[in-house]
Amino acid sequence: AVALSGPTMFSSVIETAISLSQRNTSAANKKYSVLLILTDGEIHDMAATQRLLARASESAALSVIIVGVGAADFRSMNVLDGDGARKAMSTARDIVQFVPFRNFQGADAGPRLAAHTLAEVPTQVSDYFFHNS
Repeated sequence: AVALSGPTMFSSVIETAISLSQRNTSAANKKYSVLLILTDGEIHDMAATQRLLARASESAALSVIIVGVGAADFRSMNVLDGDGARKAMSTARDIVQFVPFRNFQGADAGPRLAAHTLAEVPTQVSDYFFHNS
């Protein structure tokens, strides 16, 4: 069993993922990374996380998938996701997908959760290589 606890801090793991992505990606070595974050609470280092995600969107071969588990208020995660008509965060490209786990119930929950979680990754990968080729 995994025990989740707070405070919820994303910046250090995102910073590590950016460093690994940049170290593992070159013109000859076209690797793309996906960081999966499971969280049970609201983010406590939002400003630092937003700065890192904006930086990553410019230069890192990286997508960040955040899955919210439990009954917490995850509205702040929508700021990071940036989907919708009005982007709340300025980034060079969309690299974040937020998925509330509680929205996926029933017999077909697994396949629907997987499809929704990974839905943006193909576009994020092609956007990265289009802008960084």
